[in-house]
Amino acid sequence: MKLNNLFFTLCTTLLLLSCNNESVPQGEIITVKLNPAFISLNQDTDVPMNVKGNNMKMAVDPNQVIYAIQVYENDSAYYYGLFDKVDSMKIALTTEKNYRFKVTTYKVGTGEGLKQDVQTDGIYFYLPNKILLGNKFIKGNALKDINLISSAKLTTSIVKNYPKIDIFYCEKTVSVLKGLSKIDFNLLRMGFGVTYNVDGLTNGKLNVIMGNDTTVLNSSTNTNTSIRLFNTSTGNLSTIFSTANTYADSITVKVQWFGTNGTVLDTQSKFKFTRNYQKTINIQLNTSGSNLNFEGWSNNSITDIDGNVYKTVTIGTQTWMAENLKTIHYRNGDPIPNVTNNYEWASLYSGAYCWYDNDLTNKDIYGALYNGYTVEDSRNIAPIGWHVPSKGEWNTLITYLGGTSVAGGKMKEKGTTLWVSPNVDASNESGFNALPGGLRAKDTGTFANIGLVGFYTTSTEELASGYDSAWHIMLFNQNANITPSYSVKVYGYAVRCIKD
Repeated sequence: MKLNNLFFTLCTTLLLLSCNNESVPQGEIITVKLNPAFISLNQDTDVPMNVKGNNMKMAVDPNQVIYAIQVYENDSAYYYGLFDKVDSMKIALTTEKNYRFKVTTYKVGTGEGLKQDVQTDGIYFYLPNKILLGNKFIKGNALKDINLISSAKLTTSIVKNYPKIDIFYCEKTVSVLKGLSKIDFNLLRMGFGVTYNVDGLTNGKLNVIMGNDTTVLNSSTNTNTSIRLFNTSTGNLSTIFSTANTYADSITVKVQWFGTNGTVLDTQSKFKFTRNYQKTINIQLNTSGSNLNFEGWSNNSITDIDGNVYKTVTIGTQTWMAENLKTIHYRNGDPIPNVTNNYEWASLYSGAYCWYDNDLTNKDIYGALYNGYTVEDSRNIAPIGWHVPSKGEWNTLITYLGGTSVAGGKMKEKGTTLWVSPNVDASNESGFNALPGGLRAKDTGTFANIGLVGFYTTSTEELASGYDSAWHIMLFNQNANITPSYSVKVYGYAVRCIKD
């Protein structure tokens, strides 16, 4: 009887344990691969901008990126690791548990806090107060504070032993499932790019001062591009990452000209720099009149189906291309016919393009001339996310810039390099950079008005004319006007696209 009772008790215990195991699954250990991806300073590309060099000897290859990773399992510190080989970034995780990853990456550039040392047993990476072997995960929580900017800094007394870095950051929580083969990370770069274009510097030098950085330009270096982190980020990187799409910083930029005759001029202005965007600052210097001024605008880019890259500019609520369209294919890849014969052009009732004077050297300056049938084609000539503007959208731009009597001056490229003198009131303060690309005529197919008039077609038809017509926009070298008009679609005009 006692044996039967013991057997019954044992069976009951095993049954309860079995039920308990089913109600609290243990999960399965699997190996996953971590796949980092950069959100870089250049939009629509995964290649980060080149880093501005410095005089300090680098302990790390300029192209090398180090990943510092802290893993939390169900909010408890679990593993950490430092990696310079992406293929080594694999870790065993248990299914049915939640894991939080903090990832900071380091690259030669601005900032401080990383050193590499090659030893007989492998490569070591030095972080503040830490010495860690690279390319493996180690049990522990040594990187628990990598989300704090301060953890990527060194004291002044030892900073000389470390190269400069750029900081990237990502935080991500995943629930591991059976069959999970990889975890993707988008790494945020808290920095921006700036390009200085100088016009009129024939003697002396310019100092361009941004924060603690001074860039020296002279007549032999009229363009300089660099990157930098924001001045002082507010909050920790986790907070910044959550608001990354709108994160910006207003920074004072000062320009000083030191002439060879002892003349000194300076001016300054505040520019708003947005995360991961490049800004171009144009500096105009009139040494004879002792005038110095500069302007800047966000210089994002868009790429068409042919790989042509266009600068863009935001004016009011609209974002426009800051260059004329030059694609030779519709959006679906179909070619747009290149019609060079004058008679054939004048008798066309279908889409076509040409370069002014059928000269390919005009492509990069003025873009292409398209007839109205190309613009109305359902295959679309604008890049994805963009379109040929309507007459109404042009009117919105004109109104924002003060109306038809002054808007043209605010849109025209400065100077008389491309525009024929006098190019009245051309300030280009909008950044639109309108060009005098001329036209191709309807009856003869001949080219006219280059240097004198900029013609831009719209997508709006004009049915009341009794002809197959469309509206276009004109800007002139003789005044600051901008004039809407319409003509038959056989004419060839330039195209500026607007963002959807």
